[in-house]
Amino acid sequence: MTFKNSIYKLVKLLFTTNTYNNYIIPQKNKYILSLASIWILPLIYKTYISNHLILSVILTKLCIISPLFWYNYKHNSLLHKIDKYLAISCYIYLFIFFNNPIFFYCNSSGLFLLFIYSEYCCIHNLKEKQVISHLTFRMFYF
Repeated sequence: MTFKNSIYKLVKLLFTTNTYNNYIIPQKNKYILSLASIWILPLIYKTYISNHLILSVILTKLCIISPLFWYNYKHNSLLHKIDKYLAISCYIYLFIFFNNPIFFYCNSSGLFLLFIYSEYCCIHNLKEKQVISHLTFRMFYF
């Protein structure tokens, strides 16, 4: 498999919806993920004063959509798709802005592993590990 095919499969995986539509998240996990989404606020301020207005707008939208989605979690809902696309848009913007292959490779490798582990936890109904892996994913992402 070529590098181009690998990237294509990763992007396809990220943009497609998953098959586990009946995954139920406990209410306390919804609250944790919803409240943890607000940590984006300082990043919005930092990007705004650094004149990264596009990134600031993406983060502002993400800071509004993400808590709403996690508070009322429904897999493959409109809020889920918007949350996912905004997070991916943010990552693409960072890659284009920094234009650093080492940054992209290191972050992509770690993010991909955390993403796969989080998906694994969802499929195997490991609710507590899924929350921890998602929070770690967020921390690693920024």
